[in-house]
Amino acid sequence: MDNASDILNYLSVNKQRLLREYHLTQIALFGSLARGEFSQKSDIDLLVEFKPETKIYTI
Repeated sequence: MDNASDILNYLSVNKQRLLREYHLTQIALFGSLARGEFSQKSDIDLLVEFKPETKIYTI
């Protein structure tokens, strides 16, 4: 995946699986990709919120 639309599509298609597998309540995208300023040198910034009962060893 090397362009913004591929990354956004991947996150959209896999959101429910990611929430389930990693015990998340939310996934938020921020940074250059969210602002529409993504480039080859950009990273992908995700903020995740874990379910309250999630322990670090569960992840």
